[in-house]
Amino acid sequence: MNTAVELGFFQNRLQAEFEYYQRLTYDRLGPAQALPAVLGANIPRENNSELKTKGWDFSLRWNGKIGSDFNYSVAANVFDYKNIITKYTNPTGILTTDYVGKDAGEIWGYETVGLIKTKERADEINASGYQKFINGQLWQTGDVEYRDLNGDGVINKGKNTINDHGDLKIIGNSTRRYQFGLNLTANYKNVDIAVFIQGTGKRDLWLDGNVFWGFRAWNQSSLFPHHMDYYRDTEGDRYSGLGINTEAYFPRPYSNTTQDSKNKQMQTRYLQNGAYARLKNLQIGYTIPPLMLQKIGLKRARIYFSGENIYTLSKLPSAFDPETAILGEFGNGKGMFSQAIWAFGINISL
Repeated sequence: MNTAVELGFFQNRLQAEFEYYQRLTYDRLGPAQALPAVLGANIPRENNSELKTKGWDFSLRWNGKIGSDFNYSVAANVFDYKNIITKYTNPTGILTTDYVGKDAGEIWGYETVGLIKTKERADEINASGYQKFINGQLWQTGDVEYRDLNGDGVINKGKNTINDHGDLKIIGNSTRRYQFGLNLTANYKNVDIAVFIQGTGKRDLWLDGNVFWGFRAWNQSSLFPHHMDYYRDTEGDRYSGLGINTEAYFPRPYSNTTQDSKNKQMQTRYLQNGAYARLKNLQIGYTIPPLMLQKIGLKRARIYFSGENIYTLSKLPSAFDPETAILGEFGNGKGMFSQAIWAFGINISL
């Protein structure tokens, strides 16, 4: 079902269009039903679910002129959609797969209180068994403290189902929301310019692996300058030789895999803002006046400079491209960046 409205004003200088749609997808390719782990192979996906998509698209364009030589245009569009699972067989409501009512892209995780600041608080957590469920580890300063959302005095996932998820909650969604584009053009006498900006207004990303965390317990540590902002409460510790940093962003590092993973549970503290805006294309051109071209037998010649992927505004760590952050065969941040390309050229008509 589609509904569209198109309006034109000011002698067609201003044009606006709005479209709303709803789409039902039947026999959608979804996760296969759970099978025994002894299968020893990846379970193929099946056409076993249904999806409802609701979305809208809004575009606006203005064509303007100042004086007799300056012309310009502004064209903008923004669109959004949500995908809701309307049919899928998941009798237990387990959260590791789809379930009816799920907003596709949901991210479930813990709510973070912060890093444990005092030995007294660490001792309280250890004495009460408050976070024992997470790898059964002892906790110390610089470790993550998770919030007890259901008030039962212990941090856990319950049965990890929609009806019993313990202290888990929906902390974000990886679906791209409010995607937008902006085209700007202008020309003055023989000079022209075109700018294209695109991006995503809202998106949450859970990033994992060595490119995000920097130090990992067992392999593939990748230390960049911002990874040095980890918790340390002694001068010149054995990892870095750096000073005390009890107001750190990253938790205390460990050389033991089990200890290391307890601080890296999916959680609000390290959920990343995947929204961005990118100067996708810029082109500046100059058309040589016809009188100059007549002397060399040309009808038209335009010299231009262009750039692709010139600048990106993003809150992600510098090692991540917002368009490819969660892609990559070998982990997050290991996909190809959108490459910046600069070019000069000339268009000639004989």
